[in-house]
Amino acid sequence: MIMSHKDTVYIIDDDSRVRTVTSGMVDELGFGYHPFASGQDFLDSVDHLSPGCALLDVRMPVMSGLEVLERAAPLRDRLPIVLMTGHGDMDTAVSGMRLGAVDFLVKPFSLKELLDAIQRGLEIVARSLTPAGPTVSVNRFDEILTGRQKAVLQGMVGGLANKDIAIELGIAPRTVEMHRANLMSRLGVNSLAGVLRCVMDPSGGKRAA
Repeated sequence: MIMSHKDTVYIIDDDSRVRTVTSGMVDELGFGYHPFASGQDFLDSVDHLSPGCALLDVRMPVMSGLEVLERAAPLRDRLPIVLMTGHGDMDTAVSGMRLGAVDFLVKPFSLKELLDAIQRGLEIVARSLTPAGPTVSVNRFDEILTGRQKAVLQGMVGGLANKDIAIELGIAPRTVEMHRANLMSRLGVNSLAGVLRCVMDPSGGKRAA
């Protein structure tokens, strides 16, 4: 099996308890994480961060989440932002979506809600990493993927949604989801971004013993 490429989630919140709890949830989901105690700390570090999804608290002292969101706008493709809000901050969350946030989470949020939001962000990262030009070959995965899984993988690399892959292959969307989950398991990744890193790896990926 190809070794896992761990996607990173950046957690920006001035509350140390929230950072600790959210970091634990992100770790439980299998992602890497890097916490920041303020929006300024995050912005000061962005030039050195690898692509990933950022979880940003709306209400912070000195610099609000919306201000951070505005300043980080040029980095939207490689560092998409999910806002974290309280129950009374829905208007702010809507404003954040208009400013380019990919999603928002209302505290306290469930593990599934967190996973869904992170995956939305990482899919944006994955699309930004997809190279333009000739179709990327997936034939080097012959030994670990079935023919149908390779066909689904080719669609994923081409930026197609599950329903479009289903139409192209003449199968049900749920069947595509099943093949997608199975091929990601065989590749040892947990997101589209991880899949693309495997496919683009010129060495062909490392096989576990």
